[in-house]
Amino acid sequence: SNIGVNRFGRMWANFLEEDAVRVTGAVVLMLALTSSDRVLNGAARQAPNGAAAIRGSWVTEGEGAHYMYIFAVHGDRISGVACTRCFDLNNLAFVSDGRVEGDALSFTLLHDRGDGKPYRESFRGKAGGGRITLTASREGTTEQSTAVTLRRPAPNAAAILAEGRR
Repeated sequence: SNIGVNRFGRMWANFLEEDAVRVTGAVVLMLALTSSDRVLNGAARQAPNGAAAIRGSWVTEGEGAHYMYIFAVHGDRISGVACTRCFDLNNLAFVSDGRVEGDALSFTLLHDRGDGKPYRESFRGKAGGGRITLTASREGTTEQSTAVTLRRPAPNAAAILAEGRR
């Protein structure tokens, strides 16, 4: 019947209009979480500075919430996603305004948890020695900057992040 087809078409159009960004982020995240970092780690070993050292998956070190960062590097530009409890799309943040120059990098995370209170976090730091060390500050607050250290994930990182633990 045409009514069923039309309703499905409207539902599909609404889905594409409203959720295209989240779906794209989810697909990128799913591919990154299920792919191997062996190739990326090999690239980082061959060129320990610059884009090859930054590209790929990273996880936070230390106490507190565990985050995964997935960076794509095109020339001197960085894009990507970051998440904690990655199975929940409300925990997905997008990397924007990213730049890399030598071993230095900077980017902004755009957080939108769907509560009507989106915010930005600015990051600056350096890559080297198999780590990325960053200073993060949340825009629009007087909170003190925080130090963030990233490392390459262990092979079981997807399972750990799904459970929200280290």
